[in-house]
Amino acid sequence: MIQKFRNKFLVVTVMTLTLVLLTVIGSMVVVTSWNAQKEIETILTVLVDNEGRLTQKATKKELGPKFNPESIFQYRYFSARANKGKRVNAVDIRQINSISPEIVTPEIEKLLRREGNSGMVVYNQVPYAYQIKKAKNGYLIVFLDVSTIRERVRSLVRVGLWSGLVALFLFVLLLSLFSKRAIRPIIEAYDKQKEFITNAGHELKTPLTIISANTELQEMMNGGDEWTESNKMQVSRLTRLIEHFIVMARLTEQENISIEKINFSEIVRKVSQSFKSVMTKEAKEYDYRVESNLQVEGNEAMLLELVNILLDNASKYCDPNGQILVVLRKGRFGKNAVLEVANTYIDGKNVDYSRFFDRFYRQDQSHSNQKKGFGIGLSMAQHYVENMKGKITVSYKNEKIIFTVYLKLK
Repeated sequence: MIQKFRNKFLVVTVMTLTLVLLTVIGSMVVVTSWNAQKEIETILTVLVDNEGRLTQKATKKELGPKFNPESIFQYRYFSARANKGKRVNAVDIRQINSISPEIVTPEIEKLLRREGNSGMVVYNQVPYAYQIKKAKNGYLIVFLDVSTIRERVRSLVRVGLWSGLVALFLFVLLLSLFSKRAIRPIIEAYDKQKEFITNAGHELKTPLTIISANTELQEMMNGGDEWTESNKMQVSRLTRLIEHFIVMARLTEQENISIEKINFSEIVRKVSQSFKSVMTKEAKEYDYRVESNLQVEGNEAMLLELVNILLDNASKYCDPNGQILVVLRKGRFGKNAVLEVANTYIDGKNVDYSRFFDRFYRQDQSHSNQKKGFGIGLSMAQHYVENMKGKITVSYKNEKIIFTVYLKLK
């Protein structure tokens, strides 16, 4: 159990850090991409407003405090002019060397015939952002090489991702090394708690044994009466409660449980038959339907105790003269064995079923003394199922409480 807690601690912490890193890196990428796009739009605006040229005066006006007189030389751009018939009559490529007017002229004329005044094109595997301005004598179209700006964003993404991965790796490494030390106080408190429960249980058994022996001696000498009978009932109740405490403490100590192929059908049928006389005595309508030869991955002792707990619970909390039904069948997709134990419970409509597997939970507190349970059995059942990699649920339908167990078929 401590190892499971440690693993959950590691997983939750790593997931939290991963989320934080993704948020930080993602925010940086989004902000940088937005700034890059604004930079492209600003430079294109300067170009179309200044007849396809970048001047320091116009650029400074648009960029403001961010302007650097030398920064305008980092941009590569070209422009073209076209008449009203959208035929290109001039291409200015003085600020770029990777294209020729003959190559781009037909492509520019295609762009002029498209809808929209801006967009992206690729020439010689180089991306260009373009913007078109309608003038008196025709059109001005400017192109800006955005490969450098895009590479800046990609570089940030790469650096951010690698930095995040390295930071995450180092964090996981350090967390793995020091996590045991971090949860050591919890481990020590947990071990002391288990030790206390086990020792207290054994210590309490001695006076209970003496009380029981004294009660029997008193009955032999003076005969039994309602007081001795009450003493015997309470001693028996306390003994069972102490045994449950010890079982729960030992359950959490089990690290390696033997899981093997078990005939679940035989176990359910055997336990169901053993409860038949109890149900008949209590005047309850009882039936069980077991599909044959369902083999599951489980532990025989745990499966026996699991079915006993569910049937005992159904017997205790079923309405007087109510119905109890046990069904073992193959799941819908043939991957699981499904065990259902249902009992009538008319007053169960507004019950909080999410707490049924909590230790010592007793739903009907006003009548708790009339029930023979301690609120431990269902918690034990859940522990058994989880150790066998299964699932247990509880629901309420048609005035019946239904416990459903799913175990993987072998």
